[in-house]
Amino acid sequence: AAAILVAVLIYPRFRENGAWKEVTAYSHPVDYMLPDSSSITLFPHSSVRFHAKDYRKSSRKVHMEGKVAFSVKHDNAHPFTVEGKLSQVRVLGTVFTVDESRADTAIVQVTSGKVQFSAIGQPDVVILTGGMAAQVTEEQPDVQVINAPLPKVLEELSRYYKVKLSASNENKRLTASFKNKSLDEIIRFIEKVLNVKIEKVKQ
Repeated sequence: AAAILVAVLIYPRFRENGAWKEVTAYSHPVDYMLPDSSSITLFPHSSVRFHAKDYRKSSRKVHMEGKVAFSVKHDNAHPFTVEGKLSQVRVLGTVFTVDESRADTAIVQVTSGKVQFSAIGQPDVVILTGGMAAQVTEEQPDVQVINAPLPKVLEELSRYYKVKLSASNENKRLTASFKNKSLDEIIRFIEKVLNVKIEKVKQ
């Protein structure tokens, strides 16, 4: 009986409940290929489920718990969405990890490509590109960019505010949340925190 119990805890569980398919990892990571050839790695004590019948027909949507790494196959016609308890990520094709293994925190780390990251039920969306990470918490539902390369931050600010931003020293990283702040306030904050000078040129 003990041997059977160990086997159940070690090997992944594949379960179908009507049109839903669920994959669960227990004490070991599990690699799994989704119907569109996107690959995922479930870390221990994590799970994903998706609607097998509708997957790819209308949208590629996966619900998850725990910590899961995604390598998403590019498909312009069918955006890929990951929904957890706290956060939602929407992509076309990229490599990223969503970590909700802590009950009160969701962290997204992007390896390559670009994703839209938001808190469940919140309208604000943050664009993250390769090398960037962000988090939301139950107490702080606004997306907070964490440990992002300064050039990536300036690139996204430039795109959003339609200006050209450059810094005197871009070999730095930044952790910050900029909700409800003007561009000038954001620039002053970055200059003060990182001890750099930022130049702004309107496009």
